[in-house]
Amino acid sequence: MRNKCLDGMKAIAACMVIFIHIDLPGQTGVFIEALSRFAVPFFFMISGYFCYYNGKDASDRIPGKIFHIVKLMIFSMAFYFIWEISKRLVTGENLYRWIREVTDRQNIMKLLLYNSTSPLRGHLWFLPALIYCYMLDYLIERFHLRKIAFLCIPVLLGGLLWRGYFSSFFGYSYRIMEYRNWLFTGMSFYLLGQMFHEYLYWFRRKIGYITLILIMTVGIGMTIWESSQFGAKEIYVGSILICISIFLLTVLWGTRIRMPEVLTAVGAKLAFPVYLFHLAVGDMMRVLAVAGNFEDNLAYLWIRPFAVCVFTIGMIALVYRICSFWEKYDIVDILSKQFGLWRKGSPL
Repeated sequence: MRNKCLDGMKAIAACMVIFIHIDLPGQTGVFIEALSRFAVPFFFMISGYFCYYNGKDASDRIPGKIFHIVKLMIFSMAFYFIWEISKRLVTGENLYRWIREVTDRQNIMKLLLYNSTSPLRGHLWFLPALIYCYMLDYLIERFHLRKIAFLCIPVLLGGLLWRGYFSSFFGYSYRIMEYRNWLFTGMSFYLLGQMFHEYLYWFRRKIGYITLILIMTVGIGMTIWESSQFGAKEIYVGSILICISIFLLTVLWGTRIRMPEVLTAVGAKLAFPVYLFHLAVGDMMRVLAVAGNFEDNLAYLWIRPFAVCVFTIGMIALVYRICSFWEKYDIVDILSKQFGLWRKGSPL
């Protein structure tokens, strides 16, 4: 039975990603961006949770998931490659230099090692990272190492928090790609999702609904305090508490939480397209703002992330509606019969 609460949370998490990349002005924007940092780990947890197979066919199913994400990654990178070329042709930026940067050997190595897609679009790192998670999970299942993998979760989370959070307090610094990658961010939360699936009934007996609400509240308070004290970071201790508590709330007690139908519909079908296309919509809105000379207008800055969210969902929903109409009425066949250009079933 489909978990509509989880679908709703996927929609909320996808919108939170927008608030990471297109922030609100002032201190409010800092807090909202910090609170939104749970979103990407949440998607890794969902991927791990639904890639849990308690049977001999586990390693047989994972290659299909890898192939699916590879197709999405190729499409996404091709889309933004064409998009960035189009932008530079319109704005007159140096296209040749950008292509050299994207295809530079060093940047390709960063993509292969750390999943860094910054020369193209930074948010695409999630896709190669997820592919690596599936590949490692395939080996884990193949050699029956799941219990050992679960023991690595505290080590991976510790590495993530050290590199992305605590190291700066001791004078060390790491590049973002050295902890926002398939290993520290990806596998830590991916394996958490699988562990929660395996011990689902234990967690249901031991952790109550109210307890998870309290943990989430503490996580929200900690995240706001951490961001006010230490500034913007990729991960907070509070982010981990928020992510885990929200995930467990949705999978353990989702039947108690009523989500608006619009959120469940968006989460079920549109969460990934929203994640993928929101920056392109943001680019279009920026062009309009510059053309209208209101890019620094305070009202615009407050409305911008909400407008990007609404327009992204609306445009994707419209495309889905057109495609479903096309498929339902077989428009190609109707036009071919009308104009005699092509008959359904012909070799062409």
